[in-house]
Amino acid sequence: MNSDEKGPAAGAGAEDATPTLPYTSSSERSSPTIASTKERSNWRKIYDILTYTPPRCRWDPERPPQFSMSMNVLFAFAAGFTVANLYYSHPILNILARDFGVKYEKVAQIPTVMQAGYAAGLLFLYYPATNTSLNYFRLLWSIVQMLTRHPVLVQACLAGFFTSSTFTSFWTTLTFLLAGAPYFYSPLVIGLFGLIGIAAMCFGPIWARNVTDKFVPHMTVLFGLFCCMLGICFGTYLGTFTVAGPVLQAFLLDFGMQTAQIANRSAIYAVEPKRRNGVNTAFMVATFCGQLMGTAAGNHIYAAAGWIGSGSASVGFVGGAILVMMARGPWETRWFGWRGGWSFKKKDKMSADGKTGEVSSVVQGEEGKDEEMGAEDKVLEEIGAEKDIESRLRDERVRGRSYDE
Repeated sequence: MNSDEKGPAAGAGAEDATPTLPYTSSSERSSPTIASTKERSNWRKIYDILTYTPPRCRWDPERPPQFSMSMNVLFAFAAGFTVANLYYSHPILNILARDFGVKYEKVAQIPTVMQAGYAAGLLFLYYPATNTSLNYFRLLWSIVQMLTRHPVLVQACLAGFFTSSTFTSFWTTLTFLLAGAPYFYSPLVIGLFGLIGIAAMCFGPIWARNVTDKFVPHMTVLFGLFCCMLGICFGTYLGTFTVAGPVLQAFLLDFGMQTAQIANRSAIYAVEPKRRNGVNTAFMVATFCGQLMGTAAGNHIYAAAGWIGSGSASVGFVGGAILVMMARGPWETRWFGWRGGWSFKKKDKMSADGKTGEVSSVVQGEEGKDEEMGAEDKVLEEIGAEKDIESRLRDERVRGRSYDE
């Protein structure tokens, strides 16, 4: 193919074939850019105003904030009042039912939906900063995957699910019991029953110091569940004719549930130390799903079978939690059984679960052995390489002498 056959792509024809663009001035070309820049700057100003943080409150890597006692108290009050929003409606459920002209099981949808929203927030707003390599949906999926790897986490989630269901079932149906015969209490008096939980919390540190720190969490969980069972039985079968029943149930149920929850967290946080946010999310979502189920089921059962019916269902729920804890022992590494013995004493008193220190020391020992073996192999490899170099040098010297001769 000669140059004449190349057509307009070659020679002067190429210049003729080049399309000409209409002339635009520099001001015309830059005006959209200026407008978009102004628009971005305006949005940026709004964002800066809405997200303004005082300099003393900003993160400073050179001076990280200290979690002082005052900060601890502030966080405690903030968390307490935030979570309390889930339960503010409980003492006035009977009034809401009367004013809106609906049945008790219908008005119970208010705390049910609130607890569902809280559980959804725990799950979907979860973001562990230590795992930035995973995207949002993989992070959520990784929580489910954790449940397939750690039997102790599944055990704690199931126990928390069943136990928390008794908590909300009691506090929701208690309003209907105390507002009717034979008590006819006002919403203020019904709300004051919540103060009984404060008395139960006062015993928590005493129990933790004398018992929890000396034994594995499994024993404390079982103790807490039996306290819940005792309180539920008192409240269920005495509550229809004496207020002592609900008072005892409020105290024992709060104390037992707090004891079991703290112990369960001590047991599960050791399974993946770098993923504690994910572990806590799995446990708390299971707990609030249990509260959701307890509110919904408890009220429907109360409407059909009364106070004794809903209380008997709670006996079954906490019985299910006890069976879950009895199906697997504290030293068991598989899904079921009591391998490793029936002892509840900690093997490592410095660890939260009583055994992590021992496991970590074994793992560190194995890693140390691996490092030593790796160092030995490296030394032997270097010695072999040196010998190979020396043998080559000798061969070259011998060849050089023979060539000279």
